[in-house]
Amino acid sequence: ALVASTLIGGMSISLVMIGKILTLWVTSQTFASITIHCKDGIFHNVIDFVGKYAELNSGALMAQTQRRKKTWKDYRIEFSIGIRTPPKVEYRPANNNDVHIFIYEGQRILLTRSKGDMVLTGYNRTPTQLETLTLSAWKGGAAVLKRLVDRAIEASFEEQTEELTVYTLSNGWLDGWEKALSKKPR
Repeated sequence: ALVASTLIGGMSISLVMIGKILTLWVTSQTFASITIHCKDGIFHNVIDFVGKYAELNSGALMAQTQRRKKTWKDYRIEFSIGIRTPPKVEYRPANNNDVHIFIYEGQRILLTRSKGDMVLTGYNRTPTQLETLTLSAWKGGAAVLKRLVDRAIEASFEEQTEELTVYTLSNGWLDGWEKALSKKPR
């Protein structure tokens, strides 16, 4: 009886271990994911890109006023016509450990923001919430995930490198404004 129970116990433990190994192997062969930590510079770039260009189908969203600065043209139109435009709202995936689903290049992407520990950082010892962002996709999705991250970095770079143009009043009475210089913002 002791030998039979030992054999049954050993076989059940070995079956559980084989099942776990098979599950991990199948998952690694059919599922791809990229994890980004909040300390990395691309963390906010990816979240901004997903909020702007991907239509999130599920999960809680966080709304915030769009961070676009008004140009002199916007101020001039407001002053001359007297019509102000309401601020635009942009939506980002909320940080509540929820799974957000969106489609990018025909592939369904799962986005998960996970909260971590609260850490005191900096000279002033300000509390900072550590978090991770995980992008996941099914088989063949690793290439799509890499393109998504690369495109998010390119989009943030394009926003940062837009030129700043300075206009001055022209010398002539009828000419109005003329371009003085263009330079990259600081």
